[in-house]
Amino acid sequence: MTPDVKTSFLTYYLRSLGERTRDEDKGTKFGFDWVVYNIGLAEDWSPVRLPFLRAGTGETSTAKTETEFGVDLSFLTKDKRTLFVFVLKDEVLNNKNWGKHSFDVDLRNASSPDLSTPEMSEVDHVQIVLAYNKDETQDGLRHFNNLVSNLPSVLRDSVNLTCHRWNLTTLVERVQDKLLSPSLIPQKFYSQFAYLCSQFGDFRHGSDQWEQQLVPNWMRFLSTLLDDKSDERSIRLLPVALIVLREHGKSNPTIETGWIELAEWGMLAAWEVARKANSTAIREVVTQLWLEMYLFELERFYETNAHFLAVEYGVAKYGFGGFVDAVASAVVAQWHIARLGIFGLAIAELMPATTNEQVQKKGYLFATVSAWLNTLLKANPAASRPLLDIHHIQLFLIWRTLYQIGRVEDLADWMQHLQNYLAMRRFGETSIPFLSGSNDLNLVFEAVASGVKPHNFRDQSSVFLMCFLELCFSLPEANRDCLVGQIYRRLVLQRFDDGPGDDCRSIDLMLWLPPSDWVDRVLTEQMHNEGECITIRLLEPHQEATDQAVVEAVRRFVDVTRVERPCKLEGNIPLSVAVLACIKHGKPLPPEFWRSTIFGELAPS
Repeated sequence: MTPDVKTSFLTYYLRSLGERTRDEDKGTKFGFDWVVYNIGLAEDWSPVRLPFLRAGTGETSTAKTETEFGVDLSFLTKDKRTLFVFVLKDEVLNNKNWGKHSFDVDLRNASSPDLSTPEMSEVDHVQIVLAYNKDETQDGLRHFNNLVSNLPSVLRDSVNLTCHRWNLTTLVERVQDKLLSPSLIPQKFYSQFAYLCSQFGDFRHGSDQWEQQLVPNWMRFLSTLLDDKSDERSIRLLPVALIVLREHGKSNPTIETGWIELAEWGMLAAWEVARKANSTAIREVVTQLWLEMYLFELERFYETNAHFLAVEYGVAKYGFGGFVDAVASAVVAQWHIARLGIFGLAIAELMPATTNEQVQKKGYLFATVSAWLNTLLKANPAASRPLLDIHHIQLFLIWRTLYQIGRVEDLADWMQHLQNYLAMRRFGETSIPFLSGSNDLNLVFEAVASGVKPHNFRDQSSVFLMCFLELCFSLPEANRDCLVGQIYRRLVLQRFDDGPGDDCRSIDLMLWLPPSDWVDRVLTEQMHNEGECITIRLLEPHQEATDQAVVEAVRRFVDVTRVERPCKLEGNIPLSVAVLACIKHGKPLPPEFWRSTIFGELAPS
C-alpha cells in the first residue's frame, strides 16, 4: 500500500469519528478520544484525566458524566514537568462553530488547570492542545490565534503556558508516526484484533494454520465489526484494520497474497452491509473501498510482479517432485487468473469514464490487465491446467477479459490449447486426474500423490464442460464449430477422433441454475446442494456427434432453457463482487453471466 493511499484511508477514518466513544441503542459510536488517548500512551505519557472509565477486554469504556471544565484529556510527561491538556472537537474550526460548539469557552477553561495537587508539583510547562478531526477556515484560525494571543504566557510559579492545534492532518501524522498498531482500533475489538495481528505476522498464506486459525478469526472479527448496526464509521475502520495488519506482517514472506485474501473477505462483508442498508452514502463508501483500496492494491501488486508471470514457467512450484508440483503450480495459476479476471471485470463495470482523461485511464488499465493475463496464459502451461469443476469461474474470467478487449484470436488459440491439454488428462495420458466435481483440492493432491483416486473423488459430471461449450459460441464460426465438436467428442464422450475406444466413459453435462434468492445470499453463503442441477443429453446415442450436430444441439439447449428456466440476476451488487463471492465460497456461476453477452439479453417476462 502506497503512503498516499494509507494516508487517505486513515484520513477518511479519523474524519468519520465522533468526539466521544459511546454505546447507543443503534450500536457503538466510535470517537477519536480513544485515538488521542492511545497516542498519549504511545508517547509514554501518564494519563491524568480521561473522558471515560476504562473497561475490560471486548468492552466499550463508559463515558464520564462529570463536569469537564473544558478538559477532555490530560497527560503528564514521563519527567512530570509538562502537562498536556486536550480539548476535543468533532467540528470544523470556523466562525459559526467557535461559539456554537464552545471552542472559545472550553479553551479558556482549559487554560486554567488545577496545578495544586501533589502530582503537579514539578510541572513547569502546560501545553493546551485543541484537537479536532475536521478542517478549518481562516475565520476559525483567526479566532484561535486571537484567543491565544490574549491568554497569559505564564501561570503561577513561572509555569509556562502554550497553545497548539492538532487538526485532521496533524492527527493523521501522529497516528502514522506512533499508532499503526492494534491500539488504533476501538477498544471493543482490541484483544481480538491484536491476536489477529500476531497470527498475520507468523502464519504463511495458504498454510494449515492460516486456513484453520487465522481466516476463521478474521471472519469472526468482520462479523463483529460489520454487523446489522454498522454505519459509515464501521466501514471506514475496515481499511484501517488492513493497514495495521500490513504493518504487522512486514516480515511475512507471503504478506502480499495473504493481505489480498483477507481484504477480499473484508470487501464481501462490506458489500453485504451496503446491500442490506440500501443507503446511498454507505454504498458510496463501499464502492470507494472497492476501487481505491482493493482494486488499487491489485493493480500495485501486478505492476510489481507481472514480469514474473511473463517468465516461462514463472508460476511453477517445485518441492515435492513429479505431478504434485504440477498440481501446486496449477493452484497458483488459478489464483492469479481469478484476481486478474476480477480486476478486469471491475474496471469495465465500475471505473468512471465521463472525462477524456478517465476514458484513457480506463482503456489503458483494461488493456494492461488483458495483456498481463494473456502473457500468463502463454508463458505458463499451469494456467491451462484447471483442477476442479468450479474452475469454470476462472474459465469465464479469461473469456470475459480477452473477449471484451477484442483479443478474439488469442482467446480462440488458448481455448484450443485448453481442449488439447484436457484431452490428455481425459484419456489418461498424464497422472493428473480430470476435473474434480468434488471441488476439493486435497482429493486432487491425494490422487496424484498416491496414483489412485480417493473413493469420494467425483468426475462423472461437469458444469465446466457445459460452460466451455457455450463460451465457444463467442468465437468466429471457423473456430467455433471444430472446437465445439472436439470438446464434445473428446472431453464429454471420451472418444478418439477416429472413433470410440475400448473403454469410453462419458461425462454427464450439467447446468446449474441458482435459487431465486441467489442475489440476496451470494455474498455470505456457500449454497451447497441448492439451486437446480439439470443433466444434459445433447445428442441421442444413435446420433453421430458431428461438429454441426453438436453446435445445433448446444444452441437448441440454450434457447430452450433460457425460455423455460429464465435466470435474471437483478440486484444491487456489482458483477465483479458477485464473481469474487463465488470464488471465495466455492459456488458455481449462474450461466446467464456469459449467456447474456453471447446469446443476447433475456426478453422481458
